[in-house]
Amino acid sequence: MFGAILESTGAGKMFIDLALRAFGRYKGGPAKAAVLASGMLGSISGSSTANAVTTGTFTIPLMKKVGFKPHVAGGIEVAASSSGQFLPPVMGAAAFLMIEYTNIPYIEIIKSALIPAILCYVAILLMVHFEAAKNNIRGLHKSELVSARKTLLQQGYLILPIFVLLYFLIKGFTVPNSAFFSILVILVLAFFAHRFKDRIGRSMIYAGVLIVFAYSLQYIITFINQFLSRDILWRSEIPFLIVVSLVIALLFAVGQKKLKVESAPVRYGIKELVNGFELAARNSLAVIVACGTAGILIGVVNLTGLSLKLSNMIISFSGKITEVLPAFMVFDNTQLYFALILTVFACLILGLGLPTTATYVILAAMIAPALVGLGVPLLAAHLFVLYYGVLADDTPPINLPAYATAGIAKAEPIRTGIQGFKFDSGALLLPFAFATNPTILMLNPDATWIDISINIFTALIGIIAFASFIQRWLLVKYYWFERLAALVAALVLIHGHWVTDLTGITILTVLFISQYYRSKKEKELSSKTTQKAVFD
Repeated sequence: MFGAILESTGAGKMFIDLALRAFGRYKGGPAKAAVLASGMLGSISGSSTANAVTTGTFTIPLMKKVGFKPHVAGGIEVAASSSGQFLPPVMGAAAFLMIEYTNIPYIEIIKSALIPAILCYVAILLMVHFEAAKNNIRGLHKSELVSARKTLLQQGYLILPIFVLLYFLIKGFTVPNSAFFSILVILVLAFFAHRFKDRIGRSMIYAGVLIVFAYSLQYIITFINQFLSRDILWRSEIPFLIVVSLVIALLFAVGQKKLKVESAPVRYGIKELVNGFELAARNSLAVIVACGTAGILIGVVNLTGLSLKLSNMIISFSGKITEVLPAFMVFDNTQLYFALILTVFACLILGLGLPTTATYVILAAMIAPALVGLGVPLLAAHLFVLYYGVLADDTPPINLPAYATAGIAKAEPIRTGIQGFKFDSGALLLPFAFATNPTILMLNPDATWIDISINIFTALIGIIAFASFIQRWLLVKYYWFERLAALVAALVLIHGHWVTDLTGITILTVLFISQYYRSKKEKELSSKTTQKAVFD
């Protein structure tokens, strides 16, 4: 409901405008803006398809305008929209189910998920940058971009409810209470911001009535509770939040009037509120039906013992593969790596055609116990299956977000889906890194901030190497042996040992130096060719 109501205020368009202002003028700017906007919207939306349609309606035409092919533009939007479900504070509906399955507090889940989520988006941005560099795709002209100052003055208050949500979650309030407080702030800000500007006198009267009602409501509830068998609970934070929201709405209205800035494009009223509730109901029904159906499947799996058998099969099969390997190829985590590879295939197959939430329910019951049995921390195992469950949503041929974006881009759905999977694959190896070395998830109590920083840095280097391998481009096009070296660098950086880290960093450094001198020579040659053509 929080995500749907925030979306009904026009926050999605604000995110897009801010993202375009930040990245729009750079190489491949509209695509990078699409990634950032989809991440911001995806963090509060539980549906990758809805997210893709909301942001894709604006960003896909812009991507096509600067030179991205239709199926590539659609694919970028698919990847960016799906990965939003990793990004705190909301992380889609799957994160709330994770609380039920792991009994881990929500604040701990979003704390562990934050760094991998940011790295996922860095990977998509790198993939987009390499794609733009390969095809020499420019950004937008500055005159085509909306002023960030104007956007923030118009709708900047819509960012505040997200911080309200985070504040109450960190303070230890329950998720429903935190979301309720955030919704309250959204509604007060959205209803009063433009009304204060248009009719300050009448709006001040309405605000006064609302404040009196908010403070008297606790006494009304106390009176009503005398006639009820179960008390209605009251939260003292409610009137305080209403007053603070009214003050902020008034400040924005005064600022808009003084600086002669137009009000928010969406004039929030009862119609928009009803639309928000309708969207919330639609999104909730999709989750409820999917989880209910998945629950039947899980019940059958548990009754037949298939869940335990599947876990034992993964552990046993990975152990047998390890046994047949030569001794020099076996080290401490060899069996775990094979189990993780088997788990990836299981996640991609079981998640085909299912909404992310239902996919996670199935994977948490059937696959995650196998990883926990091999020593992977509980939260790391669940984040691992969530990542590949989301990736399954982007896997052709059953790729629902791709069908949505292909319609906007006027492209073939299968080709769009393949591109979506490709752009989502920049961080394909990241879950292997945090499953074998959970320091990056901040799950290691003995790890210092220096240890965490080193792990983040090596993960970033691995992502750069793997993204450049997929795109066959770093500064210029890779030769076949350079591309192979980039893959080796990405693979050795998974292990999390100083020897492998140093090896991977060295390989990528050598590649960068080689590419730098090659790009310099190619520019000089191109310049000479141009001069000769002009002279002739």
